[in-house]
Amino acid sequence: VKLVVRWRFWNSDKNPRRIARAEYNRKRYRKAEPHLIKLLENDPMDSWVLDVLSRLYMNTNRHENAIPLLRTLSGIDSNPIVTQHRLARCLSSTNSPKEAIDILNHLIERDLILEDGWEILEKSLERLENPDFVRLYWNKLDKLDKDIPTVKLNLIRV
Repeated sequence: VKLVVRWRFWNSDKNPRRIARAEYNRKRYRKAEPHLIKLLENDPMDSWVLDVLSRLYMNTNRHENAIPLLRTLSGIDSNPIVTQHRLARCLSSTNSPKEAIDILNHLIERDLILEDGWEILEKSLERLENPDFVRLYWNKLDKLDKDIPTVKLNLIRV
């Protein structure tokens, strides 16, 4: 008979960043969240923590909690385009579709919108429940003269 001894000190990693990362990657969000919050309290401008905690909130349908983190992150992030798309998604999910549209419109004007940005835009426009605004919006985008297939398709739909 072999006995396996588990040494407690082998698992006594106290590094909150390492613990948070491991728990988040295992999708054990409840266990990761307190560590991420502790890290954020220590450094409110830690871009890694802001990114991971905002994604945790998005993955657990707490978009309203992710919004302030994403706003902070968008000012310091090395990849602000992705952050802006995430912010637009959260705003659209929390009954702020107009603000989401404004963010996406800014990305469109600079030719920085990603594929999922068009999806977020369409959903945000639907949530407005204002067919006249939607029609005018797609016409305005068509006049930007960027030859965007999504715009042409939506002009046909409205």
